[in-house]
Amino acid sequence: MLTGAHMFDLHKIILCVCIVGGIFVVGAMFYATFAHRRTNRPDCVHFHESTLVELIWTAMPILIFLGVVIPIATTIW
Repeated sequence: MLTGAHMFDLHKIILCVCIVGGIFVVGAMFYATFAHRRTNRPDCVHFHESTLVELIWTAMPILIFLGVVIPIATTIW
C-alpha cells in the first residue's frame, strides 16, 4: 500500500538525484569555462566526431533515468 511516508521517501531520493546532477553540471560548466579560456589556449579544442564524448553524452541521461525510475517502480509496485 502506497502511503505518504513512501511518497516522501521517494521525493527525497529524487531530490538527491537532482541535486547531485545539478552540482555535476555546474561543476562541469565552471571547469569548461576556466580550463578553456582564450588566455590559456588561443587555439580551439575540437571534439567533432569523438566517439568517447558521444558515448558519455548518451550514457549519462540513461543512468540518470534509471536512477530515478528504479525507486519510483519499487515504490509504486
